[in-house]
Formats: sequence, C-alpha cells, structure tokens
Amino acid sequence: SWYWTKEKRYSLHPLSKEILNSLEKPVHIDIYLAVNLNSGFKRLQENSLDLLYDFEKTSLTSISYDIIDPYRKGKNFIESLADSGMKGVAVNERLSNGRISQNIIFPYALVQYEESHIVVPLLINQSGHSGEENLNLSSELLEYQFIKAIDLLTRKEEKNIVFLEGHGELPEESLSEFLDLLSYEYTID
Repeated sequence: SWYWTKEKRYSLHPLSKEILNSLEKPVHIDIYLAVNLNSGFKRLQENSLDLLYDFEKTSLTSISYDIIDPYRKGKNFIESLADSGMKGVAVNERLSNGRISQNIIFPYALVQYEESHIVVPLLINQSGHSGEENLNLSSELLEYQFIKAIDLLTRKEEKNIVFLEGHGELPEESLSEFLDLLSYEYTID
C-alpha cells in the first residue's frame, strides 16, 4: 500500500528508505515492460519508472535502471527470459473497428546486485479480479516487490529451514512449488 506524509503526499516507506540507504554497492534493474502497451500497462510502466527514480534519489549508492525491449533483442533473448521464469503474457484489446488485437508483453524486472539477481513480476494477477483491478493492485505493490528483491539480494545473514523426513509428511515432489517459494528467502536443508 501507499505511504503518505502528513501533507498527504506519497513518499517511500521508511523501511524502504532504510534498505536503500544501507546499500553498499550499486543495484541495476532491467525492466522488460517496454512495447505494445495499452494504457493500463503504460501506467504500470510509468509507475515503475517513477518509483525507481525515487529509489535513485533516495539511495546513497548508485541505483540504475534500463527499459529493455525484448523484441529488439531477438528470439534467443525472449527464450532466455522464458527460461528465467519471465514468460510473455498475452494481452487482448478491442480496437476501434471492433476487432481484437493480441500483444505479448513481458511485465517483469530483473534486479541485479553484484553477481546475483532476482526476477520481479510487475503484474500481480489475482483470479476473480478484473484486469483494471489487477493493474491497480500491481501498481500498489511495486515498492514492496522491488524492496523485497533488493533486501533479499543484499542480506548478509542467511536464514535456514530444515525439513525432517520419515514422519509421514508429504513427499518432496508434492512440496516442490512451496520449496521453490521458500528458497528465495531461506536456505533449505
């Protein structure tokens, strides 16, 4: 959610400022939400860029970012995005002549710190919500999504989780998605 000052102006959350000011080395972010954007996705792109500009102004170290058009990079690049979990998303839009146009977009960012990186989904899709509601939610969660990635990449201490086996729990195959999610924040033993 948004953090508002007493004057009712948007500001970065104090915890975000603390994380940004504790950076010891530069962070670079590539945004792949670049072309063929309808007005809702254009707004999401602009909100992302505004936020990263605020990050850049706030941080004591360098934060840089680029917008990258995956189509200009070619088919191999698009395949490498998909291999990294950044699959294209089909967006259907009704044109003024009544026809439907479909574009494939890449609503992701790649946050890089030293030799590590984390994919940040810019689009949060909640079932049962309209496209407009999902775009609004996505914009509201941008700061959290980016700060979480930066915090995970720059964290000095590792957190561990240990799973015991042989006590009637679900087999590892059944837990793979869950373990993948946990592996972003924890070392799993």
